[in-house]
Amino acid sequence: MSEPNWGELLERTADRTAVGPAPLASIRAGVARRRRRRALAVAGASAAAVVAVIGATAVLTPAVAPQSPRPPATTDGPWPIPDGTRLVGLGNLAIAVPEEWGTNRTRCGTPMKDTVVINVGAVRTCATPRPEGVESVELVQGEPRFDFEVDSTITVDGEEAQRQRTTCTRETIGEVRVCSGTVYFPDHETWFRAESSTGPGEVDRTLDQIRLVPDEVGVPAFQPLAVNAQGRSGERYVARLTEQGFDVEVQTRTISAGKPGYVLDASPAPGTMLPPGSTVTITVIAEPAGPADEVSVGVGTDSDDDREQFATDEQIRAGDTTLHLRVGERIWAYAHGKRANTLAGDLQGQALTVDDWTDGPNYPHAWIATTPGRAVIALSIEADGDVVDLGRVTVVVE
Repeated sequence: MSEPNWGELLERTADRTAVGPAPLASIRAGVARRRRRRALAVAGASAAAVVAVIGATAVLTPAVAPQSPRPPATTDGPWPIPDGTRLVGLGNLAIAVPEEWGTNRTRCGTPMKDTVVINVGAVRTCATPRPEGVESVELVQGEPRFDFEVDSTITVDGEEAQRQRTTCTRETIGEVRVCSGTVYFPDHETWFRAESSTGPGEVDRTLDQIRLVPDEVGVPAFQPLAVNAQGRSGERYVARLTEQGFDVEVQTRTISAGKPGYVLDASPAPGTMLPPGSTVTITVIAEPAGPADEVSVGVGTDSDDDREQFATDEQIRAGDTTLHLRVGERIWAYAHGKRANTLAGDLQGQALTVDDWTDGPNYPHAWIATTPGRAVIALSIEADGDVVDLGRVTVVVE
């Protein structure tokens, strides 16, 4: 028996084998059937997965399905947003996240539910453990975190980026294992940090959804400016929006004792991807119209009643707030801002008497409930020798 001619056999087999383009529609259909909570994972156990370095281009063949939706190497148009996701970005860089993810669902800086973290200024710290099964990604323009280390260099849609590998640690509070990884773009001074209390795979799948969007720009964050620039944050935010190609409309809102020009809000929200030339409306604190706008007041009590036992500045100025006390409980007023040291409280009614605790923090703006009945506390300040009425609170002693 003679040796078979393997070359001829292979050629004949190749002639009988139909070769066509990668079945992208079928692959994307498989992706659409994935679990909504893990909207970026691929459905279908029968498909093999090619794990690509973040941002690298995956070449598809009929027998291979990608681990996450990515454009084929020869795509001529933009990579479509995967079903069930939305884009959030800064500058021309964005990331696709599941639609059901919220924004800034955090407590003391710790994500409590699946969320995008963006437009964060000062964060009050406290011992808040991260729940299990929570995914998040933080977007920031600026230098990366102090603990950032470059473990590899990658390319995302032609943009060079630095990757800090995904690592996992167990938190001391709650003992939940949290995994994290970061991608930093030096030329854009923008970084994405993904965290997961599910596992390292979720971090990698999240960061694998970063892309360059050349025809859209993310609405920049204003809170970091508001923290650093205070009253000038509005001016600086308008300049930043203009630099990035947006048209800007400015609205004002009166906030008692607020710093004029301080940014309160932006619409569309920071992170929203928009075409250049789109209009962003920002709201800043208005200049005070008079002395009453230069001070903020409040009322608190030491009541342990289940009902709301405090009055805000807005409620006091509306004059329609009623607080309930028991005999022996205390109530006090406070103020901050310009002329706060001239605060006065005019007591009307017999149910309250002035608290004689002269060393108390709110003396002489504190009262004790002495007998059942009603009383009204009218708050005011003094400006240039005139009394400026601020509002009133009704107190019912039971």
